[in-house]
Order: sequence, then C-alpha cells, then structure tokens
Amino acid sequence: MNIKQLKQELGLKDKDLAEFFGLNPISYYRSSAKKRYEQAFINIYEFLKEREEKTNRTNFKSVRTIFSAGSL
Repeated sequence: MNIKQLKQELGLKDKDLAEFFGLNPISYYRSSAKKRYEQAFINIYEFLKEREEKTNRTNFKSVRTIFSAGSL
C-alpha cells in the first residue's frame, strides 16, 4: 500500500496527516521528513488492520473507528 491509496481509502488529505503529526499543512508539505511521516502512518495503519483481521471475532474496534475517534 502507498500513501496515495491509503489517503483515498480513508478519505484523508495532506492537511489531515499534518494534524496527526502536530504540524501545520505548509510545514508538513515542505518537511524533509514527509516521506518518513507517510511511511510511519502506513505502518501504523497496516499494523492495526492486521491486528483487526486477527481479532475480528473479539469486538476489536475497526481501524476506521480508531482513526476517526482520534485515539489509539
């Protein structure tokens, strides 16, 4: 999965990712660490999604619910 696919799947924009990392959108866009932020976000999402699939039968919160609620 790449960041474009993930943003499309979750309906996110760069502004949203900037907020997740405590940055304003311009700082995020210009950051030399942007690729690392994006990869970290992908890794977290894939980890949670894999965990959700493994524990799907035990009332684990969906990944979408976790991200929309803003709590990990």
